[in-house]
Amino acid sequence: MTENNTQEGVQESPKKDSSKGIKTLGYGFAVALAVLAIGGFFFVKNSVKNVSEDKTIVKIADFMNISGASINGKTLPYAQYLNHLRAIRKFAAANPDTYGDLKEEEMSDMVLSRQLINLLLENVAKDMDVAVTDEEKQTAKDNLLAEFGGDKEAANAELLTSYDWDLDTYFDQIVLPVLLEEKLAQAFMYEDSSIAKEYETTDEAVRARHILFTVEEGEDDATVKSLAESVLQKIKNGEATFEDMAKEHGSDGTATKGGDLGWFEKGSMVEEFETACFSVTLENGQPKLLDQLIKTQYGYHIIRVDGKTKVKDFAAYMDEVLLNAKIKVYMNVTNPFVAIQEKLQAEKNAPAEETPDTTPVVEDVQIEGENVEGVQVEVGK
Repeated sequence: MTENNTQEGVQESPKKDSSKGIKTLGYGFAVALAVLAIGGFFFVKNSVKNVSEDKTIVKIADFMNISGASINGKTLPYAQYLNHLRAIRKFAAANPDTYGDLKEEEMSDMVLSRQLINLLLENVAKDMDVAVTDEEKQTAKDNLLAEFGGDKEAANAELLTSYDWDLDTYFDQIVLPVLLEEKLAQAFMYEDSSIAKEYETTDEAVRARHILFTVEEGEDDATVKSLAESVLQKIKNGEATFEDMAKEHGSDGTATKGGDLGWFEKGSMVEEFETACFSVTLENGQPKLLDQLIKTQYGYHIIRVDGKTKVKDFAAYMDEVLLNAKIKVYMNVTNPFVAIQEKLQAEKNAPAEETPDTTPVVEDVQIEGENVEGVQVEVGK
């Protein structure tokens, strides 16, 4: 028994040693892989820092989500920066008479300034709970396509020639951020939050609804007026809602929206309509139905004023947000925001009696069309 046990022990011993060797080898292999991965990561990061355009580097940087810059912790992927830089290069090359003198540094500044401001706007929009709806996106897409005669193939061909982007990419990269900025500006201008009130101007704005009764050719004016008066009386008596009557009787594009005209400032409407709206005093902010019809060149209007406020300066608010933004550029390129923030700080520190410099902090080169990275580009000739 003892001999057998000893033999068994001798047989078992080599197996244990082999297992340890395999484990050690496996551990060493894992360490080697980790070292290679870490080394590869830093190699790619260093390549990004030096603005490498090697296809493999760019693909790896995209896969690893390596950033080219950041603003308030929100990152701009290096691949996205390079994509926009190439688009501007292509556009400049396609328009040498106008943009042939653009330098690489200027193009980089355009990309960084526009892309990082877009990220900043996304943060502000999230804070204000503002977003572009699917319906608004579709309307904008339809309008963009209309610039190319409704021909998507023609649109793709022209945009690929100008930017190396198709229509959908152009919409996502250029049009959609502009839509968000416009919607955000509209929301802020008429907001009554404590932050917005800090940027209040002396200009007034009202929000109103109307039901338009047009007098068509051959129609009797008195008959149309009588109908409008009867509808107004129904609303006054509580027999029908303003919104339902607008949908039933309204004769312009606001009918489907219950007559909603949104917010507007002085100078936006015909004089009779505007005077009637801005002369209304709201009690405790409650909507007020005008007692009488208002006659304009378009016909008879039933009007309800839903809100009244002071216009807020969205540009001044964004300048303050930008001034306090934490911006980092991880590439060996110029950070355009150093000069921008210095200028904003100088304007803020300027004595009140001095007239501030009204030059835009991010200068645009103007061409007919949409704004792209600070360049207005021509589309849909």
